[in-house]
Amino acid sequence: MSKPFLSLAYFVNRSQVLKQYRTYLREIRMLEKDARKDMRLSIRAKFEEAKYLQDPHLVKQAIAYGNAQLQHVRELVNSVGTRPQKNVSNSTWIEQVNEESEDNGAMDDVRGRIGAGWPWQKK
Repeated sequence: MSKPFLSLAYFVNRSQVLKQYRTYLREIRMLEKDARKDMRLSIRAKFEEAKYLQDPHLVKQAIAYGNAQLQHVRELVNSVGTRPQKNVSNSTWIEQVNEESEDNGAMDDVRGRIGAGWPWQKK
């Protein structure tokens, strides 16, 4: 017995759901570790509840509900603010100095800057 063919609408809805789930995960990335874990578990539980929906109308309704909840999550994350960032420098990667290596500047610059090694470097 072969499996029934899945419709194009099934794959379109599936891609929308996956995109929505990834967006949720991106949105909560800014929360503290414990809050992020709790949010991720509750988001996952909601997606698991709707996992076996077959009726196209109910699937569309669940996607619309997910989009509305996503707006609430965005507002929540924005109201909480961001987690404190680690020691971040205001300098760009171009201004950073390489650690001294054994080749005394003979090798190419690891950051791709031109003119950092021999023959441009003179002592």
